[in-house]
Amino acid sequence: MIFLIFTSIIQKKIIKNGDNVVVLTDKGLYPDYVKALGKKHVAIAPMHDIWMRDFTSANPAQPIMFRYTAAGQGGAKKGQAISDEVQDEFKYYSQKAGLQFTQSKLLNDGGNWVEDGYGNVVLSTKFLADNKLTESEARKKLMALTGAKQIAFIEADEQGGLEHADGVVSFVDQNTLVINSYPEDPDYAKQLKADLKRGIPNVKIREIITLKFFSIINKRCLIGLAALTK
Repeated sequence: MIFLIFTSIIQKKIIKNGDNVVVLTDKGLYPDYVKALGKKHVAIAPMHDIWMRDFTSANPAQPIMFRYTAAGQGGAKKGQAISDEVQDEFKYYSQKAGLQFTQSKLLNDGGNWVEDGYGNVVLSTKFLADNKLTESEARKKLMALTGAKQIAFIEADEQGGLEHADGVVSFVDQNTLVINSYPEDPDYAKQLKADLKRGIPNVKIREIITLKFFSIINKRCLIGLAALTK
């Protein structure tokens, strides 16, 4: 069922709109994807991690590949070395495929880059900590690299680990984003809105009303669904 939904979205919302899509898979699933999407949209090139968003390029209008963080592979002593290996595998394929993007030594995961395609971007403050930058220093560097116009830095709703902004906010239209309501943590919700407004003063914020019994995972699924229906 998930396979059918996934391939249907690719066909109806992406390929038919003119984008050149290639699904990377292994030998076992290659025939299934070819049957669903056609041979030119499938390649046998298995990656070392399923979360392609995190270790590939971000910012489609002016693509950039940040250095994948150690947290993406669980941290620990060998975390950065493993993350580098995961990203290097994609770099090797991207060169063969002729993909073009800017490469940066700045540490960040794709899941910590949330943008609306019109210059508004949200990242968590983990980016500042990982790269030992102040907000003003980070804004200057990121604007020069990506063409971003306004950048908001927010605290993640879970400290430690990935701390990705895409589990907290999602743009659903130009200058319009959705957030969870956080009824169990009104102080966090208040600070989140303030940080968003400080970085993107005219941003429109819409709240998804979530109940206390919803887990973090369920709330993030709602954020993801909101993004898919934009």
